[in-house]
Amino acid sequence: MSVWLLATDQPATTVAELAGVLDAAELARAATMTEPDVHAEYVVSHAAARLILAEQLGVPAGTLRWQHGRSGKPSLAEPVTELQMSLSHSDGLAALAVCAGRAVGVDLQRRRTAAGLVRMAERYYPPAEASYVAQAADDPDELGRRFSTLWSRKEAAAKVGGGRLIPALTWLSKQPADPESTDSRGPFRSGEPEPVMIRDLAVPDGFHGAVAVAGTEDFDILLRRWQPAPHAQPARIGVPMAVPSC
Repeated sequence: MSVWLLATDQPATTVAELAGVLDAAELARAATMTEPDVHAEYVVSHAAARLILAEQLGVPAGTLRWQHGRSGKPSLAEPVTELQMSLSHSDGLAALAVCAGRAVGVDLQRRRTAAGLVRMAERYYPPAEASYVAQAADDPDELGRRFSTLWSRKEAAAKVGGGRLIPALTWLSKQPADPESTDSRGPFRSGEPEPVMIRDLAVPDGFHGAVAVAGTEDFDILLRRWQPAPHAQPARIGVPMAVPSC
């Protein structure tokens, strides 16, 4: 499993160059986003996904063709490949997860700090997790950390099968799959009716992220940093590329 993190708050010239690798449908959607930060986040994250996958597959980025499954989850239609991908972006940061042979979901969240997180947890989370969130009610930062950590795990799990988020919020995502595990980042087992495995991502302070894959086998994460190269050429990633397995 490989996950790339990238900053989407790029200069306008870089955003314009990266837009050159998007297809007509992506450009049309980008054109509806009038706020510069939102526009840049969409263009940079989707162009990065094309460039990364194109280098993985050894094809030009412009030749990738998408298809959309249940709830609109995208996957590669052309070229035919066993690679599965998932993309998430939030407040200037994006994550792309790529896995061979197993459906994958990734989620990235800016830490939530709004009032009402305890009530939201009580409404949507399982009782044990709602209680875990409520225990931090007197510490706003810890409250936001607990709520957002669980939320990102659940959204990543929902994305594995392209399902809706609201039902997934009721899935347990706090307990380690191995009761004796000392790894606070997982794995965590969740999912209904099909199980998924979840691990937290190491992301910048103030953000929370998680990646999930189908099945019950554990997986490792190779975390990479991506930045756009001049003239929208394939990314400089600083390590040899290889098809990631899970």
